[in-house]
This record gives sequence, structure tokens and C-alpha cells, in this order.
Amino acid sequence: MFAKKLKKLGNIVGIDVLEGLPHGFLNFSLMAKEANEGSKLCMERIKQLLDLDSAPTSDNNRL
Repeated sequence: MFAKKLKKLGNIVGIDVLEGLPHGFLNFSLMAKEANEGSKLCMERIKQLLDLDSAPTSDNNRL
């Protein structure tokens, strides 16, 4: 349903199948290499969706 809404708004929609990982694999990202890699893929997809790859980085030293 979320994918349909994204597509309707003009976003590119895709799916990544992470073979061998359980539904709650994000809870195991610190314990299993495969879960950690899956977590990184999720972060990359979210960054792509929010177009964060082209966003300027913040300078935390200017606080």
C-alpha cells in the first residue's frame, strides 16, 4: 500500500529480497554480518527515497 502511494506520487518503486533473513532482522544487525548488510541496504534505500545523497552535510562543529 505504501509502495502504491509512492508510485502514484511519481517515485520509482522497487523491492529487495534479502534471502535467509528473518522478518525482524534489523534487531540483529549488531550480531550477524548478514543482518548488518541488510540494515545498510535499508539505510541506502531510505536515503535514496529522501534524496539525501545529494543533500549538503551538516557541520556539527558550528554548535
